Amino acid sequence: MFQEKIISSKDRVHLLGTCFPGEFGFYKDFPFIESIDTSNPVMAGVEGKVYDCFGLTEKPKANMNSVFDRDFEMIDLDLIYYNVQMFKKINNLL
Repeated sequence: MFQEKIISSKDRVHLLGTCFPGEFGFYKDFPFIESIDTSNPVMAGVEGKVYDCFGLTEKPKANMNSVFDRDFEMIDLDLIYYNVQMFKKINNLL
């Protein structure tokens, strides 16, 4: 969209969601990207999936609607914290 001049460096863009956590690294030279959000590292942790140095190879199936009523005691918070830290590291956000 930037190359096609649909958006310009003066625009303000928010990225919502991801399948591949490392994709945000591709956008590092786009100053118009102002913010991102994704539940990917959290939902991966809820499913018991551990990020590696690239994140995950597939998108977690879990989403906020499917885990809203899950027993909090059954969720590995340390794994979620780890995945969030890895997400930040993968995308040079630390």
